[in-house]
Amino acid sequence: MASRRARGEGSLYKKVRPGRADLWVARVELEADSLGRRRTKEVSSTDYATAVKRLRELRRQVEDHGTVATGTMTVEKWLRQWLDEVVAVTERPTTAKSYRSIVETQLVPTLGKKRLDRLNVQHVRDMHSALRRRPTRLGKPPAESSILKAHNVLSSALTQAEREGLILRNVARIADKPELPDEEGVTFTPRQVQHFLRVNQGERMAPRWACGFFTGERQGEILGMEWERVDLETGIADVSWQLQRIAFRHGCGGDCGKKRPGSCPDRELDVKPGFTIRQLEGGLCLTRPKTKKGRRLIPLHPFLVAALRTRLAAGEPNPHGLVFTREDGRPIDPRADLDEWKAALVRAGLPERGTHLARHVASQRLRAGKTDRDVMKDLMGHTKAATTSLYLERDMELASEAMLRLGDEFAIEG
Repeated sequence: MASRRARGEGSLYKKVRPGRADLWVARVELEADSLGRRRTKEVSSTDYATAVKRLRELRRQVEDHGTVATGTMTVEKWLRQWLDEVVAVTERPTTAKSYRSIVETQLVPTLGKKRLDRLNVQHVRDMHSALRRRPTRLGKPPAESSILKAHNVLSSALTQAEREGLILRNVARIADKPELPDEEGVTFTPRQVQHFLRVNQGERMAPRWACGFFTGERQGEILGMEWERVDLETGIADVSWQLQRIAFRHGCGGDCGKKRPGSCPDRELDVKPGFTIRQLEGGLCLTRPKTKKGRRLIPLHPFLVAALRTRLAAGEPNPHGLVFTREDGRPIDPRADLDEWKAALVRAGLPERGTHLARHVASQRLRAGKTDRDVMKDLMGHTKAATTSLYLERDMELASEAMLRLGDEFAIEG
């Protein structure tokens, strides 16, 4: 009696098809799926030698990878499934929104119709080229950083597909990534920062812009600062929340007939279960900072402390206790904040850059000042391990020295 074939060894049999050429079918049995269901992979040919060759290839794939790709879905179908089943429950709302935008506007148009299990390195290169040929809404060539983001999102989606056995390898990880241009020229010197602050010294939002340069905080962290977490006497700010605009989703199950989820009478904020959030106004909410590890303490330079005292003395309405608000006390929308920042750059005659530039400048100057690596990580919140507990006295002393050196480069006379 013949012994049972081992998993992965495979079998070959002839399938008789009346009126048509007989078909040789090669089959390999794989490990069961997560629900215990049987999984097999079949390939076929009317030519016996070709079928044998394909069987050998299946065996080699099982030997090399432990499995073979069994799915026939398109890249588009997988990307949407990944967004709904993985990204929506593991990523922050703003990150999920960004991923979805990249998928819809960059990945689906260029790769969506291709078979997921047949995606190759050349397809990824072709995606890069296609995106470079597509002008932005302003008619400008796309930035390499935008193409790099698309590449990284694709790679994340393919990594998950690889884990689930839908593909054998992540071709985006193999393909060369787009290279970003030299960062020289996309930052400001201390003298340029001083010029910017001097020109905009009398503007209502001047303390907000100074905060970006003097602390290196992210836009959302600055807009989400609360007076009750800022100690002007000791010159220390506690960064516990950040302001973000969260998208809405239908709360009616799509029965209201409204196309936009924000117009749904039963709309609800589109956040994953258990996500900590404090809704202030509409979609503007306070969320936990990116670092996820409790509080982050930021020493404040005396120049910034003086600017914040001026801000506090303005006596404007402030129902939410935020440090930076609109004139009526409402929270500042990140888009409006960006517009005011760009207007300030124009007044100073400086190149147009995003608000993240201030964080980049602060990080660059801290590195130039040979700031202790661990102190810098804590100050900038670069890693998930940052600020696992409150600073020790020595840590705060080092951090304060670093921020003092940083601020001394930028400070201007009042």
